[in-house]
Amino acid sequence: MLVTPDSVHPLDASPLKEYSEPISGKWLMWLPPIGWLWNHMRWQRWAGPIRSRHEATLRGRQEIPLETWGDDAHQAVATHILAIIDDNFGWPNTRFVPWDPVCVAMWAYEDGLDDMAAVSDIEKAFGVTFTDDEWLRMYGGTLAELIDVLLLKAVR
Repeated sequence: MLVTPDSVHPLDASPLKEYSEPISGKWLMWLPPIGWLWNHMRWQRWAGPIRSRHEATLRGRQEIPLETWGDDAHQAVATHILAIIDDNFGWPNTRFVPWDPVCVAMWAYEDGLDDMAAVSDIEKAFGVTFTDDEWLRMYGGTLAELIDVLLLKAVR
């Protein structure tokens, strides 16, 4: 089965890129535990439907052939990255495609720390270190671009 961006559309990152915490949320953080609970409920009300749509999309995707990721080196890195994503983010499966956004695949939906654990796992697995700015750029890209960066940096 040939998988292309036309046959398997990428997960939509636009809602995640548009979110900004309201000013009231910042002030409420100073009223523990009431402010924390209120902000968590607001977050769940906003993020829950987005997460549900992404989960439904992943459940609806057919198994993604490993060849979709490219040559053997890209496939090896993709396999490792998908395992890290599976360990850290609670998605129903890892039927991600190379053109899926990193910010969706590595969305710290549950507790806000999942992405930090995954970043640490990736850096350890590939023997690399990235600055916060580099990670922010990679979060704005696709999984294929992340894999390319890892392959380039791990070779050095």
